[in-house]
Amino acid sequence: MSQIKEIAAYWGTRAQGYSERCKIDLIEDTKFDWLDKICKYAPAKQQLNVLDIGCGAGFFSILMAKAGHNVTSIDYTENMVNSAIQNAVDAGVDIEVLQMDAQNLDFEDDTFDLIVTRNVTWVMEQPTKAYSEWIRVLQPGGRMINFDENQYLYLFDEDYKKEKERRGEPEYMKKVHNTQIMEELAYKLPLSKEVRPGWDVQTLLSLGVSNVTADVYNKRVIEKDGKNKVLYNSFIVCAEK
Repeated sequence: MSQIKEIAAYWGTRAQGYSERCKIDLIEDTKFDWLDKICKYAPAKQQLNVLDIGCGAGFFSILMAKAGHNVTSIDYTENMVNSAIQNAVDAGVDIEVLQMDAQNLDFEDDTFDLIVTRNVTWVMEQPTKAYSEWIRVLQPGGRMINFDENQYLYLFDEDYKKEKERRGEPEYMKKVHNTQIMEELAYKLPLSKEVRPGWDVQTLLSLGVSNVTADVYNKRVIEKDGKNKVLYNSFIVCAEK
């Protein structure tokens, strides 16, 4: 049975907090770090047609629009869509924001030069189908840049659980009071138990992309049974059609 409505309802309760965080991120210098990461993998074209999948409150969308690109943004959660629209207006940029399921895109084939997405794939009920759809709407030579994390692998891997306990709760999560709801939903999601980005690389190659790269920028090496074990947290996956 699909959980998509429950997942959307949960993120709807988080929309205001995400919107407030988005406004802060847009005035902090760290936004340039994100832009640099995107530009590192994006096609070398002065003005790109960009699709921001799971746009949330619109941080990536606004960032790319301010950089001079044509941006379309989608999110399944109505409250996030409304937040992104308002934040785009406040930022003085023109972005088309649509409510849409990232696993069933309402776009023609070969539409976009670049897809950007952050912390979205892990919540997909059909991640392989989602990747297939994203590749479909990319133009030949277009690229998808996916920033994600092994969000809930600690539910299935004792070493990741210990690492989560060692790190403690991120500061921004201490104000969120309903995390158990998402944890219960995440337990049933297919990517929660996969070690990524290895899963992503293999899946994208099986879908026929011409090239795929992965970069892990947050990891820790522990000793396990006399051998080193790498715990992957945050990563980037870039695929070219």
